[in-house]
Amino acid sequence: MMALYKRMSDLGMVGGILGFIMGFVTLIASGIGALLHITGSVELFHSSWVAMLLGVVGIIGAVVNRGEALIGGVTMMVAGSLGVSLVGGFYLIPSIILLIAGLVSILDYFRWWF
Repeated sequence: MMALYKRMSDLGMVGGILGFIMGFVTLIASGIGALLHITGSVELFHSSWVAMLLGVVGIIGAVVNRGEALIGGVTMMVAGSLGVSLVGGFYLIPSIILLIAGLVSILDYFRWWF
């Protein structure tokens, strides 16, 4: 039977990839907004780079989770929580996925200790 944290690694990978894709789509949308001189597009441009970076951090956390569940789970939880606080609403779905995967990985890691 496969350990639960390895399944959460796959879920974290999905969350990280989805976060990177949503950051890229937002990057394109903010570029179009900058071409049309829409106010607020510069902030959206910066947020999209942060979203892409946090997506990569989530992917790294999912890969690390295969070997060390605690470090990978904490990394995915950090990427998920920073995604909501720094980026905003368009990173909500990847953030929820990363938070669930990270929390279950951490709880599964500590389950083996008791």
